[in-house]
Amino acid sequence: MNIEAIDIKIKSVTENLIQMTRYLCWNKISDNCFYILTNKEDIKLDNAEEIRKYRQKANRKKHPLTLNQVISKLKVDSPNLYDCDLYLYRSMKDKTIVEIQFLSGFALEKVNKEPMITCKIILPTYAENSKEKFNANWQFGGFQHCWKIFIWKLKIKRQINKNVC
Repeated sequence: MNIEAIDIKIKSVTENLIQMTRYLCWNKISDNCFYILTNKEDIKLDNAEEIRKYRQKANRKKHPLTLNQVISKLKVDSPNLYDCDLYLYRSMKDKTIVEIQFLSGFALEKVNKEPMITCKIILPTYAENSKEKFNANWQFGGFQHCWKIFIWKLKIKRQINKNVC
């Protein structure tokens, strides 16, 4: 797949990510998108929670880029792109920052395949089975997130106690 096709595909998947986020979250999501890049090969952790915390810490140090800057960087850094996952990193009134996690085909010895480009939203534990909308920026903590986690833990304890007794 040529780099222009990747550009079009990332734009399309970004639009899908924004639509999914608007459906699941109560925040106002801007169409003005910036991107940060993360190489999946750099993450050597197994636990999903540890990976999330590592990414948050690493991403705070990164500066958001425009789509054209990201495409040119991907062209140089990973000419044999194998996998791209787009995650909502942060949502603000005037801009949305999307994290692109990429993996080179060389790392997996898969050369000249069309890259998989997908979008994903990381759900907080209390929203997994809920139809209630949540804060798109929940990963950054805050009182509301801590309170919902506290309530969720109480519900889980009650369910466990009912099932045990």
